Amino acid sequence: MGFGYADKLAYREDLGGSLGDEELEESPEAQTEKIRLLRRLIQSSSKIVAFTGAGISKAAGVPDFRGPNGIWTLQRLGLPTPDLEIEFGAAKPTVTHQALVALQATGQLTCVISQNVDGLHSRSGIERERLAELHGSCFVEKCGRCGREFIRDFEMNTVGFKRTGRKCDCGGALRDQVLDWESALPEEDYQRALRAARGCDLMVVLGSSLRITPACDLPGEALSHGANLAIINLQRTQLDKEAEVLLHAKCEDVMGQMGLQLPDFRRSDRVKVTFTQEEGPLSSKSTGFLITVSSCASHLHVTPLLRSIDITMQNDNGSQDDQETITIARPPFQVRRRVERTRGELRVHLVLHLTCDADPGRREVILDPVFRIGGEDGQLVDAAPTADGGRKKRRKRIPLVPQEQIFEFETQHVVYPSN
Repeated sequence: MGFGYADKLAYREDLGGSLGDEELEESPEAQTEKIRLLRRLIQSSSKIVAFTGAGISKAAGVPDFRGPNGIWTLQRLGLPTPDLEIEFGAAKPTVTHQALVALQATGQLTCVISQNVDGLHSRSGIERERLAELHGSCFVEKCGRCGREFIRDFEMNTVGFKRTGRKCDCGGALRDQVLDWESALPEEDYQRALRAARGCDLMVVLGSSLRITPACDLPGEALSHGANLAIINLQRTQLDKEAEVLLHAKCEDVMGQMGLQLPDFRRSDRVKVTFTQEEGPLSSKSTGFLITVSSCASHLHVTPLLRSIDITMQNDNGSQDDQETITIARPPFQVRRRVERTRGELRVHLVLHLTCDADPGRREVILDPVFRIGGEDGQLVDAAPTADGGRKKRRKRIPLVPQEQIFEFETQHVVYPSN
C-alpha cells in the first residue's frame, strides 16, 4: 500500500474530529465481567449488526488513521509514518473478522456495516448481500453501465469513482469504488446499512471512534429503533454512555472469547501465463514471443504475494532454449525471446517465489505451461485464376492469437484458536 489509500485522498483540513486521542485499555480483570455480559447479549440476539472501523484490522498489520500512531495523526504532526507491516492485498483476516463470519454461519448476523476499505470482510467470507462498505473497497471496480462488481486481487490506482481503464463484459467503463472526501456514500450500500440498523436487536461497534459522518450516525439509528448497543474500542466515542456494554479493549481480545467456532481462513491466488507470438515473416526460421505472468484480470498487475520468477524454456524436442534460468526480480514479469519455428510446442518451466506473507512451505510454486508455436507455413488458400483456367495457391498467414493458461494455488491457511 505504501499508505497509497491515504495518499490518494484529496487534502482536507477537517478530518472529522480530533486525532491522536488517548487509548484506554482496561485491565484483563476489568474486562472479564464485561466480556461475559457481551457473550450473553450476543447469544440472546437474533438480528446482529456489526459496525466496523480501522481498529479491527490493526491485528492484521493494517495501520489505523486517527489513533496516537495513526497515519493522519502522524502526518498532521509532521512526523514520519512507520513502515507498513503488510500490504492491503496480503493481509489476513483477524480473529474479529472470522468471529463475524461465524455469526453469519449461525444466521444471527444480518449485516456488517464497514468504514474500512481494506477488503478484509469480503476476503474473510462475509456475503456481499450482508456487507455494506460505506467507504468502498480498494479491490473493487464497478461497471457504470450494468452495475456489475468485480473483486480484484490488486488495489485500484485511483479513488473517487474514477475510470480504471478496464471494461466490463457489456462494454461499460469500470470505475474504482473508493470514496474521496467529497464523494457521496454509495446509495445501495447506505440503504442496506440503514435498513439493517433500523431492524437489528443488537449493534456491536468494533474498532471505530464514530467520528466520520454520516456513517457514525447509524449506531444512533439502531438505538432509536430499540436495539441494544455494544462498543469495543480503545478510544472514547460519542455513544459510550448509551452502550449496554462498553469495553476499552482490543477487538481481537474480546471477540476471541465469544464462544464461537471460528472458521479457518484459506486463501488461493490465481495467475495468468500468456504466450504472445510475434507476427514475423513466414520465411523466417525463428519466431519471437513474449511470456507474461500477471493477474487474471489485467496483464498490467500481479498478485500481491508474487515476489520474483525463475523461467526456463524448452522447445518441442526437449532441449534447452536458454542455457541459464532467467530470473525476473520485479514486475512486470515478462520475458521476450526467440525460438525455432517448429510448429511444435514451447515448454515453459516457471518457479514463482512468493513473499513472506505466504505461508512457510507455500512460498515456492512450480508451474509447467505448454504453448503451441504456430505459423510455420501459413495456410493454403485459392488465389486469382491463372491463364490456363486453373487457380494458383498461395500462402495466407494464420492470425496468431495470444494463448493463456490460468493456474490457482493455495498461499495462506490460518487456523484460529477455539474459544
